[in-house]
Amino acid sequence: MRQVKSILSVEVLNEPGPALQNPAVAHCCDSFVRAFQEELRIEGNDLNAEPFAQEAYRNAMPPLCGKQNITNFIACVAHGILLKIFHPEEASRLLAASRIAWSTIPRPKINPGPKAGKAVPGTRKPRK
Repeated sequence: MRQVKSILSVEVLNEPGPALQNPAVAHCCDSFVRAFQEELRIEGNDLNAEPFAQEAYRNAMPPLCGKQNITNFIACVAHGILLKIFHPEEASRLLAASRIAWSTIPRPKINPGPKAGKAVPGTRKPRK
């Protein structure tokens, strides 16, 4: 997997913002921060810490099953794209996978209504 040098700092991920209102995005960011800080503590080098943190972000993403998880997965990918956690090709594959998962969700049947030209019983206007 190709690594991308992100433009973010750990402080950016800790700042409150609208994206962090989504618990799944907040969980991914928290996983990134914890992995980054742990690897930085062990290695003392942020160049080595970032790939581990990016992997932690990926691993924290919700599974692609169920409407809410798929929606949250997309939110995590979108946020990861903005933060440059994902390489563009990887992000495209992740979003394609989410589209496929979304297509498997059963849709409610929609009654098409009456066919054109046919009167619906009880809706006829009285003649004068």
